[in-house]
Amino acid sequence: MCKDALVKSLNAKGYSVIKYPREYIKPLLFLCKTNGSLKELGHLGSFVLGSSPMPLVNENTRAPDISVEHTDKLEIGVGLTFLKDLLQLLGVGGVGLDATFKNAKTIKFTFKDIYLDYIFPVVVGDFLVNSKPNTQSSFFGKMKEKGKTFVINETLKSGKMNVSTYDKNDVQLKIDLSAIKNMVSVSPNVAVSSEDNGSMNFEGNIMLPFAFKAVPTWVEVDSLGKAKFKVEFPSTPAPTIKLAASNRSAGFEVIGQGELVEIIQ
Repeated sequence: MCKDALVKSLNAKGYSVIKYPREYIKPLLFLCKTNGSLKELGHLGSFVLGSSPMPLVNENTRAPDISVEHTDKLEIGVGLTFLKDLLQLLGVGGVGLDATFKNAKTIKFTFKDIYLDYIFPVVVGDFLVNSKPNTQSSFFGKMKEKGKTFVINETLKSGKMNVSTYDKNDVQLKIDLSAIKNMVSVSPNVAVSSEDNGSMNFEGNIMLPFAFKAVPTWVEVDSLGKAKFKVEFPSTPAPTIKLAASNRSAGFEVIGQGELVEIIQ
């Protein structure tokens, strides 16, 4: 889905788009750039000393102006790979998908009923600059590199996705749900239904994050050997969703602009 409608739309709103959605990708996850990917280092609580409570995450808030996000029409091979990966995360195998979509040339995915989990970035920043870094962490060396480490402060997530397919003449096809219903019947995590236009909906009881925002942070050690967190807030805010009268984005540079971002464990 590199550089398609989903990536462009969410990048414009300040989000990085996740290549492989995972349930564990949540606010306060500490990330580090490594070999073209982002490595998940653990929860922020592992990197600070003391007993101060972690910032409160506002969970399961409807995204006010992101009700639907869709990809471009993808080549069927690329699209089926994405769909199989997504279904495996929900405990469903992808056997039978190729036969079901054998007449399709392209496929389009649409995320519906989008929610967000978030912490205001200034709250994350204030917490960091007032916390003492854990210098005994095995990842402390990575934390000292400016521009390499981040703390997630917001995720977009969805448990409902629409799938539509098209033939070589770009005419929408009606998807046969019989084989797919048998396939998903083994999992309590997902159900399928059809739309009047011939497309189908996957709806799961697990909401998977597919995009995020993150606060860039690093650790600076002064001449006396004292370590402290640093946070660099930009001077110019980026376009952002607004919640009530509050702006949740500080306009940070989007990680992986124009690309899908892989987060690895």
